[in-house]
Amino acid sequence: MDLDAAQAAVERACEEFKVPATAAAASAVLLQFRSSAGVLQACRQILDRSHSLDARFHAAAALREAVVREWAALGPDGRTVLRSYLMSYLVAHAEDPAMQVVRASLVSALAVLLKRSWLELEEAEARMHHHRATFFSELEAATSSAAARGPAAGAAARRVGVQVLEAVVGEFSVSTSSPLGLPLEHHAKCAMDLQDHFLQDIFRHAVALGRAAAAVHDGATCAACLSLMTAVLAWDFRRSPSSASFSFTTQQTMAARAAAAAAAAAAANTATSA
Repeated sequence: MDLDAAQAAVERACEEFKVPATAAAASAVLLQFRSSAGVLQACRQILDRSHSLDARFHAAAALREAVVREWAALGPDGRTVLRSYLMSYLVAHAEDPAMQVVRASLVSALAVLLKRSWLELEEAEARMHHHRATFFSELEAATSSAAARGPAAGAAARRVGVQVLEAVVGEFSVSTSSPLGLPLEHHAKCAMDLQDHFLQDIFRHAVALGRAAAAVHDGATCAACLSLMTAVLAWDFRRSPSSASFSFTTQQTMAARAAAAAAAAAAANTATSA
């Protein structure tokens, strides 16, 4: 695929879509682009180089679909590269409010990328959960690195990190997962593994970050943490040998309530002052 030609075609179609006389033809071009083989590189070029927000939106949506469709062609190395790219891109554009819709598609793509690879490694390695924990440590490193650009950049990156975690919780939940062309058993195993080994830590992270944000009256981050906590508490908990004793202790529950109250107050104060 000629990347420059693909970018030009998508940008032109985005402009023509705004004109009633050419909207139908432009829509066909955009749909063809999204379903094209080998579209991932073109998506990255548009995301990196295009000045058209509409073109970036369609590139992000196409990338989200291509992650599932071109999974085998990507290969393990390609998936690792794409994961790092998405994390870096989200952090780099975390402060731009105009990019919110683009970020939403890329956040979803990152969650799908994680889930699709969740059960693919050898059983012995999977049992150690190293490859799964790596995702979360890489996400933390990517969001933390933004603090070097200033407090605002650091806060925006932390919010994006929370949004990624919420997308992961939603993607791994059996009731809200995306169709990935995999049997229901795969979805169920992923959900149980996240529940048994990571969900409680995700919740603790949301509580801690929400408290810290409330202390500095960062209402936007508080709201993001509240949304993540709500997603975790809405999880359909199922028992397994590993999760037989899984529960939130009274102390953790009280801490969550306190953090939620503080976060809500901070969010309200921010809205009032605005």
